[in-house]
Amino acid sequence: MVKPYFLASLVPALIIHIVWQRGQIQKSPWLGWASLAIIIVASLWFLDIHPIEHIARKQNDFINHSAIIGPGSEIHLTPLQNTPKSILVELPTSLFNVLIEPLPTRVTRPGEWVMLIENIMLWSLIGLSLWQLYKHRVHQTNIHLVIQGIIPGLLLIGLISPVLGATMRYRAPFLLLLILAIIPYLHPLITSRDE
Repeated sequence: MVKPYFLASLVPALIIHIVWQRGQIQKSPWLGWASLAIIIVASLWFLDIHPIEHIARKQNDFINHSAIIGPGSEIHLTPLQNTPKSILVELPTSLFNVLIEPLPTRVTRPGEWVMLIENIMLWSLIGLSLWQLYKHRVHQTNIHLVIQGIIPGLLLIGLISPVLGATMRYRAPFLLLLILAIIPYLHPLITSRDE
């Protein structure tokens, strides 16, 4: 079953990516994405659906549940308020929790070791792809898809999940898409080794 947060993060970016690739957006996929985001927010407001309230409530439920079961990989999250400012202030911490935690100094369990190794491999691939992008000026066809579709999903996970084990499960499809998106930037490195 596909999780709603996965669809909510990825579908708008995929729509814009497909339309842009077909040449139906002449200027920029960023403008198209911003326009679609405004339309979605306006539609939610019209339907009396409040995503910020839902995110804050979901995080609060997750924190309360974690306090009951006492997971070993729990991390501290600042409880969100039902305001845009509360969400915006926590975005850097959210991304840190999803892409950098656990730090080597706090790893004590096998699952945390797995997540740490995942992070090291992921950042190695990102570093290599950025180097190849800079060195070979590779065409940046996937960058906007990564930022518009994958990063929002990771931010959402980081805002809601206070347990690293759950974070590792929830982020898996996004990391797979991220790796698939950066593979083309590693192509010059792979071909140069084959020569």
